[in-house]
Amino acid sequence: MKFICKILAILLLFPILSSKAQNLEQNLGSTKSIIEYQSPMNDDIYVPQQTTLIIRSSKQVRQNRKPSDLSFEVHGDISGDHFGKVIISDDNLTVIFKSDIPFSLNENVHVKFQILGAENIAPILYSFRITPMSEVERIQALVALSGREQEENETAMKQAAKEIQASILPMGTDTVAGFPAVVVIDTVTTHEEGNIFFSPTGKFPSPYSFLGIISDTGTSTLFERDIAIGCGNFRMQPDGTLTFFRQLFNAPIGGIFFGRIEHLDAHMKLIDTFQCGNGFIADLHDFQLLPNGHAILVAYDPQRVNMKDTLLAQKNLKDSLLALKADTNEILFGAIIQELDNQKNVVFQWRSWDHFHITDATRDIHLVPANPADTFIDYMHINAAISDPKDGNIIASFRHCDEVSKINRENGSFVWRWGGKHNMFTFSGPNPSDTLQFSHQHDPVRILNGHITLFDNGNLHTKIIADTVATVPSTRAIEYDLDEIQHTAKVVWQYDSLPFCAAAGNTQRLPNGNTMIGLGIITEPSAVEVTPEGKKVFQLSIQKGAFSYRTYRYPFTPLSSVRLSGEANSFDLASIYPNPAQNQTTISFSVKNPGMMQIDLLDVLGHTVRSVTDKLSDAGAYTADINVYGLASGTYYCKLSQGSNTAMKIVVVQK
Repeated sequence: MKFICKILAILLLFPILSSKAQNLEQNLGSTKSIIEYQSPMNDDIYVPQQTTLIIRSSKQVRQNRKPSDLSFEVHGDISGDHFGKVIISDDNLTVIFKSDIPFSLNENVHVKFQILGAENIAPILYSFRITPMSEVERIQALVALSGREQEENETAMKQAAKEIQASILPMGTDTVAGFPAVVVIDTVTTHEEGNIFFSPTGKFPSPYSFLGIISDTGTSTLFERDIAIGCGNFRMQPDGTLTFFRQLFNAPIGGIFFGRIEHLDAHMKLIDTFQCGNGFIADLHDFQLLPNGHAILVAYDPQRVNMKDTLLAQKNLKDSLLALKADTNEILFGAIIQELDNQKNVVFQWRSWDHFHITDATRDIHLVPANPADTFIDYMHINAAISDPKDGNIIASFRHCDEVSKINRENGSFVWRWGGKHNMFTFSGPNPSDTLQFSHQHDPVRILNGHITLFDNGNLHTKIIADTVATVPSTRAIEYDLDEIQHTAKVVWQYDSLPFCAAAGNTQRLPNGNTMIGLGIITEPSAVEVTPEGKKVFQLSIQKGAFSYRTYRYPFTPLSSVRLSGEANSFDLASIYPNPAQNQTTISFSVKNPGMMQIDLLDVLGHTVRSVTDKLSDAGAYTADINVYGLASGTYYCKLSQGSNTAMKIVVVQK
């Protein structure tokens, strides 16, 4: 069926940013200029019960003011007056109000924010509406969507297996002990140094999921088997630590909408966890630690929407799949991007409800449930959100809209929109195919030369066959020279000798100029490394029935090659203070058994830069000083050892 995208009035429940800004200006009057960012915005709907209130003011307004100078009067039409805690974030500009109790479902909330003692600054008045969906309903929707996503991935994997004859290279085949995987390597041509990071999840022949680090010889460097529920996106962060997504217990195997981020040290020990704030739940698709210690996470936001209220009179509506659902209640999945500060307060939140229309989806099948008995519409499918090192704004990918967007991290507005129905760029390149826009893409990354690499799944790529435009899916890894002023997207490199990958995948530019390409749901091969000239130099295949969302190569070897047993240590590394440290820091620890204690300070690659040795004659509590004078600013590991037992904490050196 042909979808006629001409709507007389769109999305009463999805106002775009400009209308919100206009309403906000009318409410704030002369105070508008003092507010740089606000969440929730005036007239927002679908706000979760546990939301915090965020206001970022100009530096002149916030200067030298304490939390006691900032007043929030918050009243819910059902829940009544709300009292809570006012927090100033570590940027000294963002003010956060945390209510002592949740708001009530489906109520209007009214806020008055004012700066006490500032008579020349008028109070800021705004209102928003709490979602009618309970937390239980929202979790049920996420779990159900995870199950549907897993079924779609399994179907795509089976279809790919029928279409692709295994192209495993005939050399170097080896089954890695303990891994349900096969590594195939071409060692004739030089590849980049480093180990391969992948995180397969599947349920054939039985449910399993693990974190894997393997060397170029196919030898297991380290593996973890205890992630039996589901994991993914196992990667190194800029500070040299590791993170991965762990699925929570009651989601289906392979589910991606329901979990948390776990943060590991160089021994693969858990040092921290990250979860979205404001009642949202983190998913697999992306996570990034920023240089200032903040973190960027993404989440899906299910909301029940009446399609009759959303899509008004439309010409030829009977010809659209939307006509089937024009007077029904559906659960739509919006997108959430959050930035957390060092105390894990939400200091920035972006919601698709404020900026996207449901009809921005590029396929009818993403505007209605895939199953007639279903009520879920995943019309956006956010699968990436990273801070652009060029300017600090956020680059995000929306798969079902065929769009990559840059989002202003100060106010949430679009800087540009690339691809999809709102494309602002002209595509060009030396080959005729370079004008072909990407489709259902993953993993946009700004690389060192300023260009952007992208994994173009190509689900909607077209070709002219016998004078007819036909959809011919094809996948490629691609590099663009993106002119953000003139709005041109020039293809400067691509590799398209790949099997069609319907979902997942990534493109990683390596230091020597090679490119590591993760093929998502494709298992044979699951990942390849190619030279700038397009020669394949490395190939990885994994067991059928599983897939690795992304695959990376990093110059990283864990400090321990043995799987940790989880047994309790005979000592405890209690604290490190000060941290960050400039010249010296002191560690506090306690021991149960006497013996030689070794204290080492390691850099992110595991090299020892400082050492202290002490023989303890008695059990008890101790302290030890570590000199960090002369060390470069950055992240280090304090490692405490006694015999075969070790403990580790992060130390930040800050000059």
